Amino acid sequence: MTEADWFPDGTNLVVVRVAGGMWRLEEFPSRKVLFQTSGYVTYPRVSPTGELIAFMAHQMRFDNRGWVVILDRSGKTNAMSEEWTWEEGLSWTPSGKEVWFSASKSGDQVEMYALALSGCRRRLTSLPVDFLVQDIAADGRLLAHRHPTSVDIIHGRTEDKSERNLSWLGSTVIATALASDGKSYLMQFGGAGSGADYLAYLCKTDGSPPVLLGEGNPMALSPDGNWALVLRYSPSRLVLLPTGTGQPRTVDTAGIEPQSANFLPDGKVILYAGHEAGRPVRIFVQEMDDAKPRPVTPEGIDLGSQGTLSFTSPTGDRFIGSGTNQVPLLCFVDGSAPRPIANLSSQDLILGWYADGQSVFVARRNDWPYTVYTLDVTTGQKSSSPVLQLNLTDGAGVIEAPWLLITPDTKSYLYTLRRLYSDEFIVEGLK
Repeated sequence: MTEADWFPDGTNLVVVRVAGGMWRLEEFPSRKVLFQTSGYVTYPRVSPTGELIAFMAHQMRFDNRGWVVILDRSGKTNAMSEEWTWEEGLSWTPSGKEVWFSASKSGDQVEMYALALSGCRRRLTSLPVDFLVQDIAADGRLLAHRHPTSVDIIHGRTEDKSERNLSWLGSTVIATALASDGKSYLMQFGGAGSGADYLAYLCKTDGSPPVLLGEGNPMALSPDGNWALVLRYSPSRLVLLPTGTGQPRTVDTAGIEPQSANFLPDGKVILYAGHEAGRPVRIFVQEMDDAKPRPVTPEGIDLGSQGTLSFTSPTGDRFIGSGTNQVPLLCFVDGSAPRPIANLSSQDLILGWYADGQSVFVARRNDWPYTVYTLDVTTGQKSSSPVLQLNLTDGAGVIEAPWLLITPDTKSYLYTLRRLYSDEFIVEGLK
């Protein structure tokens, strides 16, 4: 169970939970399913009368693009907004005739909107900074949350213990993939002007200016460095962008909607998490030369690790997935049954494969200093000493683990560090 809200009677709840590889909106304790998706669900809110439920539906995990939906207690859709590239924060008005929420399109300024039961949408206000709807009092006053963020992209070398800040364009970027030689990386930009699909940049760790590759959420660099694999949306699809000369190529996934992806070490095969319409996510492999996707895991298995280097082993026969409980699993390209990895839990993050192809880099999700060990995927044996430890001189605003990428030889690493600050405001006069 991830989120919940009370019905007015005080004895029943609407809850969000994960079951069978799907995110479900359910009544509790009856367990009646009102809505389910292979993406995820946030902000379940029951109307003042208890007859309707509003929530945010997101088409893929770890990406807060999506729709605002209003259902009745039979699960019938009463109203639904258009798709937003960013949405967070939702509340019913005291009258129960509208839902107020915060959202933006194409990397634009976050604004506050109202969705009526008829499905009509109107803009409430546009403020100088981003505010999130939290709650609405009986007299109409709005509780709003302001969360300014800053993002640092740091490149380090373990040999000389040096680090360099490569930050660019403020709080709207993230480093998503690091080349195995540690000399280049992919960066996603989602700020103003990025469009509905984000922008993919190829960057060098020497600090030279980033090079725009095109639209898409960058997933992986090909082993030869000639292609960037990106994800575009609505519907989701995989596109290969050349890092030099050439034309983009769309991967025909035969109706499978991909969510995340990487190359196998030979550069000729793509491994990706995706789903058929109305079905849970699972893992597929597909040759780049117009072949059809082949499922290699049961439904409900996702590519749940942090960083694309963690997906596929250097030997190309294994990769890291995760089940509905978010515990890492050892999975196989030949379709053999996934296996749990000893001595791991949902609090462990697998960050990449060590060069021996037998061990992975692992860290505890909420530990600080952030310490990385190697762990043998067969025996579960952890190294006696860490291979990397991040020590921040200034931890202000750091509320989550850094997004850390490590090369297989451990010589180079890159991490995105997000700092979050928050203020609460009362907003009056909105109608």
